[in-house]
Amino acid sequence: MSEICYSSDDPGIRILLIGRYGSGQSSSGNTILGEKRFKVKKHETEICEGKTQIGEKRVHVINSPDLLDPDLSEEKLEELKGQLVSRCSAGLSAVLLTVPLEQHVQNEEEILDYIKGLLGPEVQKYMMVLFTRGDELEDLDEPQTIEEYLQSKDHADLQRLVTECGGKFHCFSNKKHVEGQVERLLQKIEEMMMKNRGRFTMEQMKRSGSNRDPPVNLCFTSQQHNNHNFRPISEVVSTHKEELNTALKSLLEKRQHKENIKGEFEKTLQHINSQAEHTERQIKQQFEKLHQFLRDEEEATITALREEEEQKKQIMKEKLEEMNRHISALSHTIKDTEEMMKASDVCFLKEFPVSMERVQISSQPDPQTPSGALIHVPRYLGNLPFRVWKKMQDIVQNNDRGTDCTLLSSKTSPRSVLDRRTI
Repeated sequence: MSEICYSSDDPGIRILLIGRYGSGQSSSGNTILGEKRFKVKKHETEICEGKTQIGEKRVHVINSPDLLDPDLSEEKLEELKGQLVSRCSAGLSAVLLTVPLEQHVQNEEEILDYIKGLLGPEVQKYMMVLFTRGDELEDLDEPQTIEEYLQSKDHADLQRLVTECGGKFHCFSNKKHVEGQVERLLQKIEEMMMKNRGRFTMEQMKRSGSNRDPPVNLCFTSQQHNNHNFRPISEVVSTHKEELNTALKSLLEKRQHKENIKGEFEKTLQHINSQAEHTERQIKQQFEKLHQFLRDEEEATITALREEEEQKKQIMKEKLEEMNRHISALSHTIKDTEEMMKASDVCFLKEFPVSMERVQISSQPDPQTPSGALIHVPRYLGNLPFRVWKKMQDIVQNNDRGTDCTLLSSKTSPRSVLDRRTI
């Protein structure tokens, strides 16, 4: 079991170095510490540690022997694993796998799996490949950076290692001093810690891949873990599975309940759609009735206007014909009188009584314009909106009350609705 703990006030960086014998692991540790703390050419079978101060950071390096060394006895390997867990119990900032350039990969992936089995799978977030002998890049026919070197198809094995470590890598030149290479490594480690929200620490660990259920060596040797009780893994797993199964049943019931609620929501959504479509059709039908009523009212009113227009025009036409007959008669009388005025005196005196009578007859009063000759406009425009609204009330009151749609809202009076429609 592992937990992450991190304090922004803690300046310490704890590094675990792992790798195959001859990979430049001890040299890298010495480069980080700035002194020859670890023996380079000795086939080391013990865990070594070194500390130093770099700027404001305390750096603690744990140098692990080759855990895949075939010369290690089973007893020694068990002892080393217990010691390694104990040394790492205070937490790790990074696990650096040293891999020399220009050499074939030698079971480095197995070392990564071994560490994950020993410390737990969460430790993979803190793994980084540390390439050694970086000065050899300058000795190539065409000098390359480490990034260019890794992109070559000839180094697919190195690319796999970097991928296994989450794409994190760094390169050291151990034979000569390169300014800033340690500081850049520490910066990458701090960025990795920030991303993982702190260091990796362990309260209790079990060896991975074992068929037995032995207690971790740390609990035998550490005073901090005194009075710990031990139970077989299978027994603990069985108990936890029962608890989890009970919780799982509850979750299944909750999910089924939520599925039922979801089904009700979906039915409600469908009903809303159906309601909206039905209501829209009803609204259109109701408004079509009103529109048709208004069209009919318009047509009836205009028809009445045309009928009155024809009646009034006919009366005036008859008056015009009568006036034309009067004018024609007067014209004949005037003509005859003018001719008689030109006649001889004897003839004039003879025809004078008749002519005088005709003149007097032609002097009757003029016909007058008949009363109500013009169209009665107020009959059509006077209170037109009000009269139409009164008729519309009958349609509203006779509207089918059994439908879902009502013409008027219960919160709006008919007067206010029709006033807005017709005024």
